[in-house]
Amino acid sequence: MKTTFKPVPRPSRTVLSRQNDIDKVYLTLKVEYSKEKKRSVPKRVYIGKLNDDGMLVPNRNYFDYFGEESLLIDPPERCDCISVGPYLAFSKIAQKEQLDVMLSAVFDDDNANKILDIASYMVVSESNKMQYFEHYGYDHALFSSDVFSDSTISNILQNLKIKDIDTFLLAWVNSHIQDTIYIAYDSTNMNCEAGNIELVEYGHAKDCNDLPIVNLSLAYDQTNQKPLFYEIYPGSLVDNTECRKMVERADRYGCKSVGFILDRGYFSKQNIRYFEGYGYDYIVMAKGNASFIQRVIDESGAQVKNGYSGYLEGYEIYGVSVEKDLFGTGVNLQFSYCLNNQIKFC
Repeated sequence: MKTTFKPVPRPSRTVLSRQNDIDKVYLTLKVEYSKEKKRSVPKRVYIGKLNDDGMLVPNRNYFDYFGEESLLIDPPERCDCISVGPYLAFSKIAQKEQLDVMLSAVFDDDNANKILDIASYMVVSESNKMQYFEHYGYDHALFSSDVFSDSTISNILQNLKIKDIDTFLLAWVNSHIQDTIYIAYDSTNMNCEAGNIELVEYGHAKDCNDLPIVNLSLAYDQTNQKPLFYEIYPGSLVDNTECRKMVERADRYGCKSVGFILDRGYFSKQNIRYFEGYGYDYIVMAKGNASFIQRVIDESGAQVKNGYSGYLEGYEIYGVSVEKDLFGTGVNLQFSYCLNNQIKFC
């Protein structure tokens, strides 16, 4: 941030030099005779520039010679030109999705506005480095009345209670699952080098296998546009265990008329029975190396390859669907088999 000084009268022993339409002011320190130039040569230092009123706007050199430090103006908290575009966009989204109402119902108004500001900053900057938030707040419109520091953000995050987060997520989920929907569910993990964090453990890291990780599960609506709820787990937990915990969380949030869409990492007897036990529909990719998959292929493969009844014109492939009882659940489940041996199970 550029430092600004109060204009002062132009001192004596100064000369002007016009450069790029700016009158720069130089203070003459002394005059010495130059044998080489055979004339007196002044020694000068640049101490500022003239404003439109003919007053000197000093720079830091000025104070080395005149010592009037009180002339220093405190830098403004906000920029003269504020960007309002992101604020207007996020404000509209917050009102449409009732984010402002939900946050205010759980947190006090001050913290609710700060949480919106933090979220806006992370979206605009595509970063979670909170030490740069003050730079963002300097020239961006905020939901909060004042710019706050990264230490304030740290205090907010540190004091967030699990029950408050849960209360907010409950309201958020209930506002988006009024109709029957499918939840697209997946998980990932993040490397972590921070110490003294209980969730950080060694597991199956996607990157940097020599670093411990934290696991993160996310549930979206079927359009993959709106996140519904999330959960973080110790890094040593496997996908199947996380899936069962997310099913429990969906039930706790009151998700009734919903189904899950999952990849093959969650295909297991325990997960299938968990979905059946809670009465949830599901679509999950099966593991192609499973023995019952091979039996399905052997039974229906010839039908797919030798007849045109299984031709799927829109996809330009051959396929067939069959029903089988899986894992002794007593429920006939549908398998879809295509000629390229990709198996879909639902």
